[in-house]
Amino acid sequence: MAALSSKSLATAREHLKSHYSVVIVGSGYGGGVAAARLASTGESVCLLERGKEFLSGDFPDNENDALKEVQATLTQEEADAETLGSKSGLYQFHIDHDISVFRGCGLGGTSLIGAGVSIQADPVVFKEPCWPQALVDDLSDGLAEGFKRATQMLQPVEYPDDGAPLAKMQAHQRAAEVLGEPFIKLPINVQFKAITNDFGIHQDACKLCGNCTLGCNSGASNSVAMNYLPAAQQHGAEIFTEMDVRRVERTFDGRQWRVYYFPLTADKTLYDRADELFITTDCIVLSAGSIGTTEILLRSKNHGLSLSKQLGKSFSGNADLLGFGYNGDERINAVGHNQRNATDLDPVGPVVTSAIDARDKTKLQDQYLIEDSAMPGAFSNMYATVLAGAEPLIRKNSGTKGQGFLKEKWRKAESTFRGAHFGAVAHTQV
Repeated sequence: MAALSSKSLATAREHLKSHYSVVIVGSGYGGGVAAARLASTGESVCLLERGKEFLSGDFPDNENDALKEVQATLTQEEADAETLGSKSGLYQFHIDHDISVFRGCGLGGTSLIGAGVSIQADPVVFKEPCWPQALVDDLSDGLAEGFKRATQMLQPVEYPDDGAPLAKMQAHQRAAEVLGEPFIKLPINVQFKAITNDFGIHQDACKLCGNCTLGCNSGASNSVAMNYLPAAQQHGAEIFTEMDVRRVERTFDGRQWRVYYFPLTADKTLYDRADELFITTDCIVLSAGSIGTTEILLRSKNHGLSLSKQLGKSFSGNADLLGFGYNGDERINAVGHNQRNATDLDPVGPVVTSAIDARDKTKLQDQYLIEDSAMPGAFSNMYATVLAGAEPLIRKNSGTKGQGFLKEKWRKAESTFRGAHFGAVAHTQV
């Protein structure tokens, strides 16, 4: 699939130098920001990313291509994690005994496949005792300035009032009215008008296809690959993709770091030399996500790096739940469509556009935010099959009888024979 608008940021591996002032591992929100800010100071910056570079138009938009980009990392007792599928696949599932994680693996990290919702944390959140005191002390200065800078770069906006009507957002608003809670449109990192941004990259307007979580093929998503990473490159940072960082260690004199890596595009017979390939740096920034960074540190610890005994413990999720209101009376239209059938279907919109906002409760544990959502079109057939199979097992009796009951059955049959964009699945709220 040909690139549409974005520019390649990656440098060929043969240009990798033996030493840099700063080496950054990972290219998502953490690594992208660090690379842009540190490169702007004039330091020699190298960024290493395990995933591939995806330009606008490169992302999968059908089931076969999407499945090729799936990787699953399975944690094993007393052994290194085993990865099924390509180690540079875009969609990574990390499956552990206690917690499982879905994240993006590519130049731009999870920002490539995220919903791009930009909500500032309520100050009451930081009153919880779990936060480091240094962070709490810096809320009014450092964190506030960070929010300001991120907003300038990511340019979050609400879905425009004059935009095409979105069935899923309208249904969400009616649900808020039933619950008696406020309905809000969320600030999202999406362009709704075609622009050439501050870094010279053309971005088309959002196509409203609902496939944000597959990767944006129109370039409308303000992912890190559209702003922070181009800024880093323009300031002289060198960016290398498909580089699997294995571990880090201090040099013998303690003044520098060695960063051991393995190029995923190299001949697989060289795997035995994985501990021989390294570059040195004065400063290293590990920003490979909470899972990736912890894996690197644990491997480093196993090779003698002195680190806390608490490393790798006390993980928690982000409290998100994914729920489905299957086969309701209203058409929700919450299944993304690919480029081949987009002209035949109503717009879905960005994957998340609005929320039922119940954050005004006195107690933090009583607060909640329910966002609308959509499922990616590439997996629509799988999605329809799972919903139809799960419905008899977990559904609550709707009490529908007579004509309403027959309509429910008809919609299920329509989804079965016409696909997920019709019938029961098209009437499912996510």
